[in-house]
Amino acid sequence: MPLWRHGSVVGSHLYATPWADFLLEAGTIAIGLALYAGSPDLRCPARGRITTMAAVMLAFQATWNFGLGGG
Repeated sequence: MPLWRHGSVVGSHLYATPWADFLLEAGTIAIGLALYAGSPDLRCPARGRITTMAAVMLAFQATWNFGLGGG
């Protein structure tokens, strides 16, 4: 993306490599959910839903990377 209007384009262009983008996004999701699961204020019934939440988030990411004209 350009940093300013009509500026030079910078970035790693991960959208051009869907697998790399997916792996980085999946890692980010895993770290976020691990931090969420480690919260001391989280009730026990909510802990069981973390797997479902992870599956849904990864499915959305996979659809974004591979199902919408991506790799």
